[in-house]
Amino acid sequence: VWPSSNRKMTRQLACTVTDQMRRVRRKGEFKWRGRLIYLSTVLAKEPIALVACDNDCFEIRYSFHLLGFLNDRTQTISHAQQWHQRELIV
Repeated sequence: VWPSSNRKMTRQLACTVTDQMRRVRRKGEFKWRGRLIYLSTVLAKEPIALVACDNDCFEIRYSFHLLGFLNDRTQTISHAQQWHQRELIV
């Protein structure tokens, strides 16, 4: 049996200087350009990264998972079609 630790576990995301970091609120929203955008309550209190992929488009990432795309103009999220790439069996 291991004794419990008082250290707080922190989760780090691999990101670049140009990425925007946000923390999901307990109701599943994150703040973006002065507005609250709903993502998911499953990610409450977790960090997410917003990575610019086009002029008005940002990838929403949690760790290495691509969750979806944020349209900056309409402030809407379109969900990613695949979470992971499928491996090709040769």
